[in-house]
Amino acid sequence: MTGCTLFISRAYNLFSHNKKMLEEAGFTDVHITGEESDSLRMLINEIKPNLVLIDADFDKYSTPFKMCDLPKKYPKLNIAAVSFCGYPLRNAMNFILYGIRSYVDYWDGVDEFNLGLTKIREGKKYISQKVNEYMENNHDYDLRQKMHITDREFEVLRWVCSGLTGEEIAEVLGISLRTVNSHKKSLRKIWNLDNERELISMAFSSGLITKDDICLYHRKDKRKGNDKRQEIKLYPDNRSHNKNKF
Repeated sequence: MTGCTLFISRAYNLFSHNKKMLEEAGFTDVHITGEESDSLRMLINEIKPNLVLIDADFDKYSTPFKMCDLPKKYPKLNIAAVSFCGYPLRNAMNFILYGIRSYVDYWDGVDEFNLGLTKIREGKKYISQKVNEYMENNHDYDLRQKMHITDREFEVLRWVCSGLTGEEIAEVLGISLRTVNSHKKSLRKIWNLDNERELISMAFSSGLITKDDICLYHRKDKRKGNDKRQEIKLYPDNRSHNKNKF
């Protein structure tokens, strides 16, 4: 299957529609999956695609962080994020900061969207003009650089501000609790803070973390004594999430 296109999406009811649309747009041998983490990497190793497209809305506003390991694991793979429903610019920027090569947004207009898809299909880099402009004027990115906050430290901070415990952050990021605590300690040291509550307060007051960074996490419902996932809505639901329409 080498040379195929892999589209990562959880819009299960639109799999057939999106496959048809991508093929009509010139993408060959399209495969669609809702897998993530180890299962996704196993699939990539199996089918060896030459192009991976990520639905920006795969995991709401946490998608860039969920997919940030792909460019590190597959540095030569052409990976692009595709938005169909007006993804926030701040979160869209994170795709590029974490190594995703291209970003295209349907809300830029049909002509611009199709142009972006064409360039991505041809192996060229394409970043939405709005995202480029946002990155050039972004205070948060400059602040992260000035304070020497690493990408991983920012990920940990983002999940801390979303209300996750150290164990939950370790699970989400696939790292040890010890590593999570080490990152927390480094972050507190930057501002000379004593505890996690002060860290959260400083992250928001400095503008390093905003409401757009707050994430959705599916927490195990321990009160019911089972593994049923309880949806904790911690992200700002301030945009329509009408699913993928080309």
